[in-house]
Amino acid sequence: MKEMSVLKKLGCVVEGVFLFGTVCFGQGGQAPEWFYWFVDHPSSPLVLPIGSPGRILVGDFNKDGNADLIVDAHQGPYTLVLGPDYGPAKVHIVMLLGDGYGGFGAPTVVLETKGSVGPVLVADVNGDGHQDLVLAHLHIVKEPKTEIQAMLGDGRGGLQRPVTLFTFPDILMNMTVGDVNGDGHLDFVLAHNLDQAVSIFLGDRRGGFTYRGSIRLGREPDHDPYKVVLADFNRDGHLDLAVAGEVYEADDRRTRFVRVLLGDGTGDFPHTSFFIALEPPEDRPPVWINLIAVDYNHDGYVDLITSRQDKMIVLLGRGDGAFENKDLFWVGDPRPKVVSVTDFNGDGCWDWVIALNSAPWFGLNVIIANCAAFVGRQFWWSSRVFVAGVVVADLNNDGSPDVTYATGGVDRHGNMVTYLEWLLNNIRRGARK
Repeated sequence: MKEMSVLKKLGCVVEGVFLFGTVCFGQGGQAPEWFYWFVDHPSSPLVLPIGSPGRILVGDFNKDGNADLIVDAHQGPYTLVLGPDYGPAKVHIVMLLGDGYGGFGAPTVVLETKGSVGPVLVADVNGDGHQDLVLAHLHIVKEPKTEIQAMLGDGRGGLQRPVTLFTFPDILMNMTVGDVNGDGHLDFVLAHNLDQAVSIFLGDRRGGFTYRGSIRLGREPDHDPYKVVLADFNRDGHLDLAVAGEVYEADDRRTRFVRVLLGDGTGDFPHTSFFIALEPPEDRPPVWINLIAVDYNHDGYVDLITSRQDKMIVLLGRGDGAFENKDLFWVGDPRPKVVSVTDFNGDGCWDWVIALNSAPWFGLNVIIANCAAFVGRQFWWSSRVFVAGVVVADLNNDGSPDVTYATGGVDRHGNMVTYLEWLLNNIRRGARK
């Protein structure tokens, strides 16, 4: 199955600041250093004949302590007629149960449907101790609406048919979950774009959800939310909300923004503690907008990572809900996506996984940085096509995070397939120095 991979690995080591101009492309006769740092599992890549890939999610659905994967893909022509089946002709959602050694059991189709349906996150929505799969189903009839559904897990690797948790009259852009009112039950926070708003749905002990209210981000110009994260930014014990999005201006110019709203522990976020417009405006729409909450500089305060055009930006938290803007580094790709900030080599410093999806840069960058500055080893896996989904998780239970990603391709019969490839972290055991 190796020869069917669309991936061509390009490896070299960059010591110093990461700039695309310094990346080397030759492999030569000796194995490049990335071979010793990240290795393919023998069963990778896996070809899934389910269509063009969407996202990848990771969880533990059979409670064996091993990482399992959820992969979705779509097939066939899109149905553009307004109605509940608006979207792809076929949608497949596949589960792969991990064996704890970096491999997976046979792929199982847990849902085959049609329309604009896709997995969003993994969470225990009904509080029974089993992980569930949360889906978003977009309906466009006279007015758009999004149905938030759950496939409830049984703790043995099985998922039930989707049940509706709640519906709201807008198009979902992003979602996160957390206990925003301190009652011990999971709540939903959703970003949706027609209303330029963030809505909160509070959970109860029975797996039901009640609409709490919405936060309108602003009109004239429009403020469209694209990403939401929850964290305690002012250290008062209550979850706060950070929103990343765009301000639409004249002539379709767009300025990215980050806004932080402080939670009061009741499910409300009444106070804006921070707002920044990331100038200058952009003249073309982004593929995505990043927002990651992490203590980047290890000072005990939660920071935010975002991007604009070809630059990654760190907003350093002060512990009171406010932030300081720190431009971090230039990555060359005009629209990069930070997939993960993690510690691959156990040195206590944050390393990076960045998806690059602008021609000619299609693939992944894994950057092993040091704590002093953004310097270190950089590895690039070139996919030549769009990287649809990426997750970072420990697949072989060795205590080190591994990388899994999905791209699309065409088989010999002309059918769209999903290529799933996973790279096991070999830094501590096999890396050359």
